[in-house]
This record gives sequence, structure tokens and C-alpha cells, in this order.
Amino acid sequence: MLWSIKKEKGNSMSKLGWLGQKVKKHKKLTIAGVIILILAIVATTVISSAKEKKEQMMAMMNQTQTSKVEKRTLVSSVSATGTLTSVKSKEILVDLSGVEVKSVSVELGDMVEAGQVICEFDSADVEENLAEAKTALNVTNQKTQMDLTNAERNLADAKEDYDTDLKRANTDLGLVYNEYVEALEDVEEAEAAWEEAKATTIEKKGELELREQQLKEAQAALSAAGSSATYVQAFNQKKSELNGYSLTIEGSATSVEKINIDMNLDTIGVASSTTDTSADGNDESSSSDNESNSQFASIINELKELQSKYKTSQSAEAKVASLQKEVEEWQMKYDNAKSSEASNEKSYEQAVSTSQSKLQSYDKQKRSVEDTEKSAENNLISKTDSLTTAQLNALSSGNSEEDKVEQYQQQLDDCTVEAPFSGVISAVNIEAGDTYNGSAIVTLDDISSFEVTAQIDEYDIGKIEKGQKVIIKTNATGDEELEGTVKIVSPKASGSGSEVTYTVIISVDTPNEMLRMDMTAKLSIILESKENVLTVPYEAVQEDANGNYYVEVVDSSAEGNEQNAMPEGMDFDNMPSFGEGGGGRNNVPNMPSGNIETTNVNTRRVFVEKGIESDYYIEIISSEITEGMEVVVPKTEAENGGNIQMMMMHQGPMGGF
Repeated sequence: MLWSIKKEKGNSMSKLGWLGQKVKKHKKLTIAGVIILILAIVATTVISSAKEKKEQMMAMMNQTQTSKVEKRTLVSSVSATGTLTSVKSKEILVDLSGVEVKSVSVELGDMVEAGQVICEFDSADVEENLAEAKTALNVTNQKTQMDLTNAERNLADAKEDYDTDLKRANTDLGLVYNEYVEALEDVEEAEAAWEEAKATTIEKKGELELREQQLKEAQAALSAAGSSATYVQAFNQKKSELNGYSLTIEGSATSVEKINIDMNLDTIGVASSTTDTSADGNDESSSSDNESNSQFASIINELKELQSKYKTSQSAEAKVASLQKEVEEWQMKYDNAKSSEASNEKSYEQAVSTSQSKLQSYDKQKRSVEDTEKSAENNLISKTDSLTTAQLNALSSGNSEEDKVEQYQQQLDDCTVEAPFSGVISAVNIEAGDTYNGSAIVTLDDISSFEVTAQIDEYDIGKIEKGQKVIIKTNATGDEELEGTVKIVSPKASGSGSEVTYTVIISVDTPNEMLRMDMTAKLSIILESKENVLTVPYEAVQEDANGNYYVEVVDSSAEGNEQNAMPEGMDFDNMPSFGEGGGGRNNVPNMPSGNIETTNVNTRRVFVEKGIESDYYIEIISSEITEGMEVVVPKTEAENGGNIQMMMMHQGPMGGF
């Protein structure tokens, strides 16, 4: 092999020697010819290549891209990077100061179980302080109990006094009330007697007034009848006129010796003596006798009339006298009735006065009961308050001592430090013999589970919610996708200035032994996902002037929408890359690969609704769209700009050479 290489090298050197000799003979001519030949070849090649590339680029810029409608599972997510931390991390410290570290039982990286001793401190001073605090607490508790006992006894005495005083006062009140009720009964009886006396007075007055009216009438009748004495005098005078009269009685002359006449007699009797006379008396004598008899008879009649008037007058006088007597009697009865009425009225007034006095006594006793009750209640309240105060004092009086006992007991407990949970010791800050000052003894991390702390920028934080699923990848776990869940979304930004971010904490739900604290985790926070939906590239969905979304569906039967096609065999997947800043598939943003084609097409517009979106694809919803249809994917401004840039790079400055 080595020999063949040397041989080939020797042949080449021979050819170069011959060419060198020729060049030396015709040096200038040869150089000029070579240069012209090279320039001609280069110019021909460059011009031909530039023309071809220009035609290709122009054709490419006028081509239509298409893509098939396919069913996919779309996932809308937010990408982020975070740091793995343990779910529970704690710097273990105790409330001790100035104590000596007796021993440390762990080292950095040790795995410990919950309750395992980490370190111990010298507890001699703490135990002495605890004993003194317990003694002080015991003394305080005994004193407090004595105060409580006295307060309880005083309250019991106050309750007993309350019952006794109130019972006695109510008994006295009952007696006074009964006296008041009896006084009211006396008032009722006195009022009834007074009413009865008033009725009797009215009755007697009526009877008296009746008699007085009758007396007036009798006196009027008497006044009309005249006085009986007047009639007696007239009667006696008229009676004296009868003396000496002779009467002819039964045909014989009779002289009136005595006229038996009395005012009280019903008849008038005449005692007479008979003198025999001749029946043959002369006419003159007879006439005289008749006249005498007539006068006698007239007087007799007058006497009878006087007698009648006398009797009438006497009767009237007797009636007046009788009525006067009755008036006097009824006047006495009326006066007695009035006196009895006055006496009963006085008795009533006295009963009313007595009842009022009893009422005042009752009111006074009632107030006394109220005062007694109030005083007893106040005493009871005072004793209750005293007991409450003693109880409150009991609650707080020993607090200081109890706090000290608890403090020293806690310090004594703290002298032996135990792991609060199982985990790994990630830091040890003390050694045996050190004087402890209250700082962290060790740092303990629970690595049984992890969580990721990430910062989400202000543009995406509004999409993140507690409970969302998360896909987690780490360098240690490679392509394995770990599951996670959003636990906490901070409501407050953790950064400021030009980059505002919010802290999000994500639980790692898939256990993995390769995970370690402080590893970097790549996150995909799932916002939404749909399976088996019709999708197209994002740029395939266009919007008209009215805000309606549509796609251009390839339809050979459609007219008026023919699109130019890229030359056969060329597509974006086969286009060369021209490096950074150049055109081509690699520099077209959001451009999926593998399903976009370019061809001559006729299209029709189909209106759709947009569904879930991913980085490259979007769900479209329409009854006119089916899987396998081809839709137009319009070029973006970035693609057109890249194509123009690529063409200019091949043409050279200003399009020339």
C-alpha cells in the first residue's frame, strides 16, 4: 500500500515537471490563457448556477404548501424548568443557650429514622432549675387553693343569708298584706253600713216630708173649717137665746126649763114642763106660739149647724195635732237616721284611712323586702365575684411558675434531640464539647418524596392552576417521563423588573431512586389534552375580514382557486439548509415536518371552529372536514423573508457578481 502511494506520487511529480517546462517556455502566454480559461469556466458555471437557483427560488416562492387533515392527540402545555427539593426540610434547633454539647450521634449524609437521637446536651443545670420551679409552683398552688376555699365558703354563707333574710322579709310582708286585706274588708263593710244608713235617712226623710205635707194639708183644712173655740163661743151665745122660750109641743104650751144641748152630742134634747091649756085657744095665742116655736127651731138649727162646724173643726184640729205629733216623731227618726248616717260615714272614712295606712305599711314592707333582696343579692354577687376573682387568680397566679416548670421541662427534653421525621442529614453544625448558642444543630431532609420549585413568567401564570398534571424529565432519569401535580401557585410575584415570575410548586408523583435534591427538572404543565381529534398545522387556519375562521381544502372539482405547485420532487423537507440566517425548512418557525406537500391544487373554502392548540397543530371542527383531506398551508412572512434572503445570498451583492 505504501508502495502504490509512492508510485502515484512519482507519476504526479513527472507530470508537474513536464508542465513546468512548458510554462517556462511560454510563461506569459500560458498564464494569460489559463486565467482566461479559468474565468470563462467560472463565469459559465456561476451564471448557469445563479440562473438555475433564481428560477428555483422564484418557483418556490410561488408554490402552495398543503397538508393532510389527521387525527391526533393534542396536548396544550406550558414548558418550564425547575429545581428538585425534598418535600420536607427542617433545620433542627432547640431553645437552649450556653449549654455544653455532650455528644453528636450523626454525621453528614446519615439516614435517620423518626425518633432517633441526634445529639445530647449537659442537663445538670436545667434539672436543678426545674426542681426549684416545681417547689415554687407547689407553694403557689396551695395558697391559691386556700383562697378558693375561703371564697367558696363565703359564697355559701351569702346564699344561706340570702334565703333566710328573703324568707323572713316575705313572711312579714305576708302579715302586713293580710292586715291590708282585712282593712279593705272593713272598708267594704263600713261602706255597706254607710250606704244602708244613707238609704234609711232617705227613707225617714221621705216619711217626714210626707207627714209634713199631710200636716200642711190638715192645717189648710183646719184653717178653712175654723177654730172649734169660736164655734163653742157662738154656740153658747146662741144657746143662751133659748132661755125663756115657751114652746107648743104636741098642741100644748110648754115652757123650756132646760135645753139639753151639748156640742159633743149628736142630738139636741129638750127638757120641758107641761102646762095644760085649752085646745080652744084663741087664734092670736096660737099664732104667737107658732112664731115662738119657729124661732126656737131656727136657733136649734143654728146650734146644730154650729155643732156640725164645731165637730168638723174639732176633727181637723185633732188631725192637725195627730199629724204634728207624727211629724215630730218622724223628725226625730230622720234626725236619728242622719246621725246614724254621719256615724257610719265617719266609720267608713276611718276604715278607709286605716286601709290606706295598712297599704302604706304594705308598700313600706314591700320596699323593705326589695331592699333586703337587693342587699342580699349584692352580697351574693359580691361573694360570687370574690370567688370568680379567686378562680381567675388561680388560673393565672401560678402561670409564671408553671411557665418556668414547662420551660425547664422543655429544656430538659431538648437536652436530648431526636429526629422529628425520617430522612437524610444534609448538614451538621456542632461538635461534642461546643457551647450551644441556639443555632441550627443539623438540617434534616425527607427524601421519601420530592417536589419541583419552578418560576413561571407573567405571560403564562394565568394558565396555571392547582391540580394540573405535569410531565417531568431530568438528566438523571433520561427519557423517562415522571408524573407530577401542581400543588401551589403563588399569588404574589417572586421577581420584579423586566422579568416578573411567580413561584409554582409541583409534587413528583412517580417515585424514582435516581432523583436527588437540587437536580434540574424540565416541566411540561398540561393545560388541556384531547385524543383522536382532527388536526391541521396551525398556519392552515385563516381568518377572514369578518373574524370567521376557515381552511382552504384541496378540491379538484373547485374552479377559480388554482394554486401553483412546487416542481416535482422538491419540498421543504428536501430543501438544503443555508446556515444561520438563511432560508429553508430549518428556519421556518412553527413548521411541522413530514406531512406538508406542494403541488398544483384547486381549493374551496370551508369554515371551521378552532379547538385545542399545541405548538404546531390545532384542532378544527366542521362537519365538512374528514380525515385525509388536504388543506393549504399559507407561507408565513418569516418563510417568504427567508426565501428572499436565500435568493439574495446566491445572487451576490446587488444581484450581480
